[in-house]
Amino acid sequence: MYTYTWYQWLNFFFIYCFLGWCFESTYVSVRKKHFVNRGFLRLPMLPIYGFGAIILLYVSKPVEDNYLLMFLFGMAAATLLEYVTGAVMDALFKVKYWDYSNQKFNLQGYICLSSSFTWGIFAITLTKIIHQPIERAVFGLDKNINIIIVIIVLCVFLSDVIVSVHAAWDIRKVIEKMTLLKEELEELEERLKQASLEGKLKLEGLREEGKELFEEFKDNIIERSERFNKTKESLGRRIAELREEYSGTIGKMNSLKSSLIKGNPSASSKRFREAYEDLKKRFRKD
Repeated sequence: MYTYTWYQWLNFFFIYCFLGWCFESTYVSVRKKHFVNRGFLRLPMLPIYGFGAIILLYVSKPVEDNYLLMFLFGMAAATLLEYVTGAVMDALFKVKYWDYSNQKFNLQGYICLSSSFTWGIFAITLTKIIHQPIERAVFGLDKNINIIIVIIVLCVFLSDVIVSVHAAWDIRKVIEKMTLLKEELEELEERLKQASLEGKLKLEGLREEGKELFEEFKDNIIERSERFNKTKESLGRRIAELREEYSGTIGKMNSLKSSLIKGNPSASSKRFREAYEDLKKRFRKD
C-alpha cells in the first residue's frame, strides 16, 4: 500500500481533480465545437476524477504486478464511485449531471459499460505511467511548502463546493417552480378552451331554437354571457401572468447557475424533464 502523508494524499487529489477537468473540458469542447467549462465547481477541478484517482491508486497497488486484476479492481471501484455519486446528486438536486442513458449497457444512466471499461484502462495507465512523475514532483516539495499549498487550495476548494452546492440546490428549486407553473398554465389553458367550446355550442343551440326563445330568456342569456366573458378574461389574465412568471423565473438565473447548466450539456432531469430542457435551451442560445 502507498505510504503517503495526509497532505500528500490531498495534493494528489487536487492534481487529479485538475487533470480530470483538463481532460473532460477538452473532450467535450472538441465534441461540441466550442469551449465547455466542464464540471460542478467554478474552479478548474472535477472532484469525481480526484476521488477516482485516489481510489484507483488505493486498490491497484496490492495487485500492481497483475494487469488483469489492476484492470478489474480499478473498473469495479471507480464504477461503484461513479454510480453512488451520480445517484446521490440526482436524489439531492433532481438533476443527472452526467447521463449515460444514450449509451449501450447503462444502469439508470449513472454508469455504462464503456465508461467502466475506460476506468479499468485508466487504473493501469495511472498506476504505471501517470502517477510516477507526479509522485516524484510531490515528494520533491518541501514539507512546509506542501502543507501551506494544500491548506490554501483546500480552503478555496471547500468554499467553491459550498457555493456550487447552493447553486445546484437553487436550480432544483427553480425547475420545481417552473414545473408547477407549467402544470397550472396547462390546466388553465384547458379550462379556457373548454369554456370557449361550451359557450360556442350554447350560442349555436340558441340560434337553432329561434328568436322567440332568445327573447324569452334574453336577460338570463345576457347574464350568463357576461359571466362567461368575465371568467374568460380572468383565465386569460392568469395565463398571461403565469407565462410572464415562468419566463421571469428563468431570467433570474445568475451566471453561476447558468454555468452549471452550460458546463454539463449531457445533464438531464427525469422528474422535471421539460423544465430543465427549457433551461438548457435558454442558455444554449446565450
